[in-house]
Amino acid sequence: VAADEVGLPMLHEAEDPRLLEHPAPGYPAAAVAGRIAGEVVVSFTVDSQGRVHDVTASRGHPLLAKAVIDAVRRWRYLPARDERGRPVDSRRLSLVVTFILPSDGTATPAP
Repeated sequence: VAADEVGLPMLHEAEDPRLLEHPAPGYPAAAVAGRIAGEVVVSFTVDSQGRVHDVTASRGHPLLAKAVIDAVRRWRYLPARDERGRPVDSRRLSLVVTFILPSDGTATPAP
């Protein structure tokens, strides 16, 4: 007999959070002027409401890291869900953002 046939909630596979809104970090003007490029590694958690918390950078130039942290704090997620389908806080997630300075003077972070 399946669980739903006896009035118990169905068990589902737990789901990771899914990204809904993700404004890209801007390339800081001071970093462009200083010809600063490179990778930034950030980690964060997503709460049961889909909001980002505890954003920290573990690698990257401070100017670039601040831009990524500021952007990630504005991101919104569909929250992680447990086996019963209930929204839950996520495990810690990590992200790498690469900033590239093209030769023509324009600058945007790579996804």
